[in-house]
Amino acid sequence: MVDSAGASDSDRLPRISVVVPVYNGAATIKRALDSVLAQTYPAQEIIVIDDGSRDGTGDLVRGYGPCVEYLRQENAGPSAARNRGVVAATGDWVAFLDADDWYYPDRLASHAQLIAVNPDLDFVIGSFDYRDADAGFLRTSIADAQ
Repeated sequence: MVDSAGASDSDRLPRISVVVPVYNGAATIKRALDSVLAQTYPAQEIIVIDDGSRDGTGDLVRGYGPCVEYLRQENAGPSAARNRGVVAATGDWVAFLDADDWYYPDRLASHAQLIAVNPDLDFVIGSFDYRDADAGFLRTSIADAQ
């Protein structure tokens, strides 16, 4: 769809960089990255900051090739890893994903649409689900906060 100024919907939607800090996440990083790659609205880029992992995390992430940017640093904690990812990001917005979490397929689309119709937003948060070890639903985060 094109508006009267000639801008299409895709011209107004933000570019979202996804930053994934990880430390010894070989057991979970694949699910996290696959969930970003399966988004209905693609990420501008996926940046993994390896915070000094000593397991096979780096090999797993590098196996994704150029669709995932892999940066490694000495262990400095998750905040330092997130900050390094923000510095490396080229998108209009940054979304964080922990290496042991995953996105539902429409997460980035929902946020991009919300941002497009509310251009004065400074940040966006979303609810998340708590799940047990077998991925069984326990509760949502925002519903618990009310």
